[in-house]
Amino acid sequence: VGVGGAALALSSDGAHLYVADTDAGTVRIVDTVTLDVGPAVDVGGGPVAMAAGRDGRVWVVCRDATSVAVARPVG
Repeated sequence: VGVGGAALALSSDGAHLYVADTDAGTVRIVDTVTLDVGPAVDVGGGPVAMAAGRDGRVWVVCRDATSVAVARPVG
């Protein structure tokens, strides 16, 4: 998924894999059963690390930002 893959995070239920593309500044969500890849979500700043919480939130650390992005994926 993308050419600048740098970080991965797995949802607590194992249903989704979050893939960061540092070069594009995006995160994609992959369905681990069907392997369908969702649209790119712009997080900016070159994402380099991620963690998925049990509550569904995804924490994204970007190398060019001074903050941590927190997202709650829909679906």
